[in-house]
Amino acid sequence: ALWCDRTIALKEFRLERNSQSVLDSFNKELKMLESVHHENIVKLYGTSSHLETDYLLMEYAENGSLHDYLHGEEQRNYTMEDGIHWMIQLVKGMDYLHGRKPMPIIHRDLRPQNLLLTKNCKQLKIAHFGTGKELMTKNTTRIGTPGYLAPEVIQGLKYTEKCDTYSFGIIVWEVMSRRRPFDHLESRNTIVLLHKTVLKERPKLDVKLITDCNQLIELIESCWNHDPEKRPSAGSIQLSEIPCSDIYIVKPENQKN
Repeated sequence: ALWCDRTIALKEFRLERNSQSVLDSFNKELKMLESVHHENIVKLYGTSSHLETDYLLMEYAENGSLHDYLHGEEQRNYTMEDGIHWMIQLVKGMDYLHGRKPMPIIHRDLRPQNLLLTKNCKQLKIAHFGTGKELMTKNTTRIGTPGYLAPEVIQGLKYTEKCDTYSFGIIVWEVMSRRRPFDHLESRNTIVLLHKTVLKERPKLDVKLITDCNQLIELIESCWNHDPEKRPSAGSIQLSEIPCSDIYIVKPENQKN
């Protein structure tokens, strides 16, 4: 859509207007998200309404999602260096959100579908903050996507921004393997994925590019550690020190949907 002479993206949603508490909460979160300014985060300009439908007005990312780049029908080329460059940008965006004052912003649904690409697929931006919330004293609402969702969130326990670190670990594995999380399972339905995560099962580290790089293994395993306290903060993750190869990461022929 065009807005103020610029191309923007519209995200349709429906707001429960009969509840004042819902309206107050939404307006508070909207104000908070409108104040977010970072090169690796999709800008939220505001909202608009037409009849009974509401719209979020957001920055447009012309190259689509990281998920489509990794798993789309078109076999796009990228190297380990390209993948690390995307992940460096993701960490920068996470660190900015988690460092917000007076309270961190937790995304809670980080996954390749919510990571958008611009500038000829070189720049990555975090998107879709429909589940983004301020960190309250007791945050126990389960929102997210099975396969990327941290175990403490699945179990309804109190969680912190470290749940985003868990999702980041899964995403790094996915980018470096070009496989979908838990693709080794016969069934990948919601219940199975949630159950396996709680039982401390993780995607298989049987990818040569990963097994050949001890720093990458250590990073991934630390990020998806079952204990949130043992996961690194976004600001402490150092991806630039990981040695990169110029080998292209090819989509597996037997990739499961």
